[in-house]
Amino acid sequence: MSEHNQRSPNPLRFGKVKLDLERRILVRGGRVQRLSQEYWNGLVMLVEKRPNTVSRDELRLALGKSTDETLRKQIGLIRKALGDNAQPHKFIQSERNLGYRFIALPDKTAAEPERPATSSTGGLEAQLTRWGPVDGKPAGICINSCTAGIFIPWPELKSEIEERLLPQAVRAVPAGSTIVLGEFRGRKDWLVQIVNPDGKIVGCVWFGPDPGKKWAWDGLVRLGDAPNDHTAVVWQVYQRYSDSSYRILNTLDLPQIPEPTAPTLAQLTRWGPVDGKPAGICIDSCSTGILIPWNELKGEIEEKLLNQAGRVIPHRCTVTLDDFHGKRDWLVRIIDPEGKAIGYVWFGPDPDKKWEWDGLVRLGDAPNDYTAVVWQVYQRYSDSSYRRIAAYL
Repeated sequence: MSEHNQRSPNPLRFGKVKLDLERRILVRGGRVQRLSQEYWNGLVMLVEKRPNTVSRDELRLALGKSTDETLRKQIGLIRKALGDNAQPHKFIQSERNLGYRFIALPDKTAAEPERPATSSTGGLEAQLTRWGPVDGKPAGICINSCTAGIFIPWPELKSEIEERLLPQAVRAVPAGSTIVLGEFRGRKDWLVQIVNPDGKIVGCVWFGPDPGKKWAWDGLVRLGDAPNDHTAVVWQVYQRYSDSSYRILNTLDLPQIPEPTAPTLAQLTRWGPVDGKPAGICIDSCSTGILIPWNELKGEIEEKLLNQAGRVIPHRCTVTLDDFHGKRDWLVRIIDPEGKAIGYVWFGPDPDKKWEWDGLVRLGDAPNDYTAVVWQVYQRYSDSSYRRIAAYL
């Protein structure tokens, strides 16, 4: 067995590509690349078995029992996320009549120096942070103390935040966001500001202080917003660890998804306009089933469905109706907080099977009339809740 045929404990770097198999985060050129869970299953299998060839049968099973035709398309989408479109391919190579193999070699990096910490959890040590400029230091964070602790400078910290912290916070921060330094009342580099892909400042990262307790220091890391000098809203709270990772401790100011209460029944859905009904969904059948009208369904989607999909869409998205080739109210579009259409909700059809109806609910995107990419698949239940289908987790 190859020495590479095992999972690396640390993120792998391939030039501009950073691949964290454990947390399933792919960053290319500083931007997080989105992949659905079944695509991640295939990519992880290829990387863990490198440089050995993974058979088509193994990949079809990992990618959701796909056909030979769809397998080629799925591998193509994984290559696209890696930036491996041009031939000869540098990441995933096709082996005729056999399968595919991952051929890229990870960059060789020097081992990071061991850093002090405060307490041990799961083999890693939890650390307390403090923003350097508060104690007259340059931009960066001190670990435990700015007088005796280790100092992590801004260039290193910036990459760490963008690659390890923000990708976990997609329920509150748009994917692909970056950070910049900002001033506060003439104090240089006092703020770490979150900038969305459109260049708009959407929030802050605070190292150490708790806005909810008059900015008292507790060493934790918080994401949030401060609309003025007197108000701060915390979205999420994290603990930094000795491997430069961040683990969420608590989520604030975000809708909580209640667990469905038993007994509940699984339901099949069908988009009403497909059968000449008004905008809304039919349960099981549009001829004999219950119709849930759009004004009721819209709130249900935004409050119960989209809030579970934080790995693929930003927090606080909405939905709207749209026409398709002259067909009124044919599409349900997902709109991000900036007003940009970023995807669709499909009730009933399976894009991967020529839009064959199976009654499930899918989130995804269709960049043109011939291509559709499914991000997540859900089952609707009789209490109006949505549960992710296990096969697509």
